[in-house]
Amino acid sequence: MAVGTNTYGSTGVYSDTLATSFGCDSIILTALTIDPLILGTITFSRDFCSDEAPVNFTALPLGGIWVDPGIDSTTGLFSPALAGAGTHTVIYIPNSPCPIPDSVTVQVFSTPVINFVATDELCDQNNGSIVLTIAGGTPAYIYNWSNGETTQNLVSLKKGAYSVIVTDVNNCTDSEDITLINEINSDCKYGIFVANIFSPDGNGENDVLYVQGSGVQTMEFIIFNRYGNRIFESKSTEVGWDGNYKGSPAKTGAFVYFVRGTFLNGDEFELKGTTTLIRR
Repeated sequence: MAVGTNTYGSTGVYSDTLATSFGCDSIILTALTIDPLILGTITFSRDFCSDEAPVNFTALPLGGIWVDPGIDSTTGLFSPALAGAGTHTVIYIPNSPCPIPDSVTVQVFSTPVINFVATDELCDQNNGSIVLTIAGGTPAYIYNWSNGETTQNLVSLKKGAYSVIVTDVNNCTDSEDITLINEINSDCKYGIFVANIFSPDGNGENDVLYVQGSGVQTMEFIIFNRYGNRIFESKSTEVGWDGNYKGSPAKTGAFVYFVRGTFLNGDEFELKGTTTLIRR
């Protein structure tokens, strides 16, 4: 600040004598206050996926003003959804006559959105499917299905509940739960069969004797030995005979089986026959 021929640059009280061309003079007292520069410092910010919940940014000194379309000017609450996908420059201005603002660059990444077409299983034939299309996000996408698959689409599905999580290159995610039903109509053809030979030798092939087929709603599966003793029974196509009887391997030879139950369309079935147990 200049008074007459003097210049002042610090806080204080200054006295200056000024003279005119007529020889008159006057004394001027100046009380000068120099406001300090206040540096703003943003202490917390980060990047976001567009569907994330709002998060408070922080800065020092407290009480300043935030500037960005996606941020609350007084609280610093940043909303990715309000800001929108893209690059944002967030500014913090200290509450001071002489502020020095601080700024950060924040990325809001587009979040992938799952769309799907589900085809229900028909006639208990493992022919359901789920086809995904992904909007938004940034490829490449990673697919994690509840059944362990990592492909985009699923085929040859049975009825049941399936869920998927899709993750893009920015680690933004979307998830979806999808349920397939088993559709039944008059054109559905059902049947069952039991293998006439099996070998429970632990090699992973034909080790267990199941009732196989499609459309089974209820079932009773009984196996007898050559003496007419009931040695195994099951009420599910998922549970078969492993060739053991009373905890020990059954002897090789022929065994009689009997199956009865109902199909999904209400028709009843009954099947009798023999199967041969062999060990290699």
